[in-house]
Amino acid sequence: MAAFVLIMKSSLKAGIFVEQENLTVNRPKVEDRSLIRTRQSMVKKQTRCKNQIKSILHFYGIQVPEELANGNWSKNLWELLSIFLIDAS
Repeated sequence: MAAFVLIMKSSLKAGIFVEQENLTVNRPKVEDRSLIRTRQSMVKKQTRCKNQIKSILHFYGIQVPEELANGNWSKNLWELLSIFLIDAS
């Protein structure tokens, strides 16, 4: 056992070469995953906010026209919402 430890210690003194390419190849993948996670998080927040707005409108009995109630919030829907905000103030 002691002989094995001596052999291992002597072989470790030589050093280990790590290619620089391997380090840089993994970095963009990590950055890409981080970007995707951030985007997914922002989309979830946006969806949550839209659902809250729809819930508040429904609570107060405000009916949003069906053509404006799809998943994409068009400029017409934003104008409709701004009318409700102006009327409320």
